[in-house]
Amino acid sequence: MPDRLLLRPGVRYECHGDGTCCTNIHVIGPLNQQDAARVREAGTIVFSARRQTVVRKDEGIERLVVVSKDGACIFLDDSVRCRIHEAVSPDYKPTPCRRFPVGATGTPDGVRVTLSHRCACVTVGHSALLEEEHARKILVSPWSGRLIRDYVVGDRLRWRGRTRIPFREYLPWERCMLASLDRDDGPSIERVLGMSRADRMPQMRKVTWEAVADKMEKWTRDEPFGDGFSCTLRWAEGAIRHGMDWLGPFPKRPWGWTFDRATARTAEERPVRRIYGAWLADELWSMTWATRGTVYTAMADMAVRYVLATRIAAALQRTGSRPDVAAAEGVMIADTLGAWVSWDWVRLRLEEPEEGAFG
Repeated sequence: MPDRLLLRPGVRYECHGDGTCCTNIHVIGPLNQQDAARVREAGTIVFSARRQTVVRKDEGIERLVVVSKDGACIFLDDSVRCRIHEAVSPDYKPTPCRRFPVGATGTPDGVRVTLSHRCACVTVGHSALLEEEHARKILVSPWSGRLIRDYVVGDRLRWRGRTRIPFREYLPWERCMLASLDRDDGPSIERVLGMSRADRMPQMRKVTWEAVADKMEKWTRDEPFGDGFSCTLRWAEGAIRHGMDWLGPFPKRPWGWTFDRATARTAEERPVRRIYGAWLADELWSMTWATRGTVYTAMADMAVRYVLATRIAAALQRTGSRPDVAAAEGVMIADTLGAWVSWDWVRLRLEEPEEGAFG
């Protein structure tokens, strides 16, 4: 029997070809051995006139990834189209490329279709509703016919402190939260997240936010200044240090051209509240937080990264970015930050909000 797919109500996604996912804001991979072999084979076809290394080992994650050049995948052509897709076959694209930004989380009720907001196609402009058939086509391997789950959660969840609750008891609370987040109006994002006031960072245990910024500066000190992922960390560090009044100088934006493409394809601005709310709704729906902490620490983490996204968006607007595109880029940086393995160091030190803080 095929896996039962569960889509978050109202979720929207279609690929507009903005190209953000083909940049090194995250490594293009990681690749398993089958993916690596197919990419190498595609490389001999695409670059038939010369010998070209297309797969390398990334020292940071100790895994194979696709080679990037000037911050973008080596397989992109001058029109920012995938040469593997055009010249060989879409099926030959590596698994992360075929799937991104769509993912899958196994739950007791079925497989949840998840969505990453690191992709400008998700956050900028208006897309069609994502349908189950389309999601299944993205998630199922054309080679094995299998749907691989990125995460799996059990039938009991950590709620707050040492309290655990059954998965089914969690669902009504989640439905209310999702309905409050993914909308153009209603309660403020700050209220839904249980924040005492806008732009206030949650409390941490035995460490200051200044110390977090110092650690982030140390983590990126020896990284290339043009590296996309390192630049997202520098933006986050600056947002922690300077708050809403950050006037510059600002780090580089090697992914900037992808948001320029996104701006050019849509004249109609998307409501900023919807951009933030849809992102946070998908963060909650993905349940990746359940593999590492409680519901309450997840909400605190979302509050932190929401504040950073709004601070970054304010800084980007000062450089001339459209409000909705600035919010989308702030979300991209905050979403990338949450996927960074070292961010768990911060999560472990967040204070849980008071009982009943959300809504």
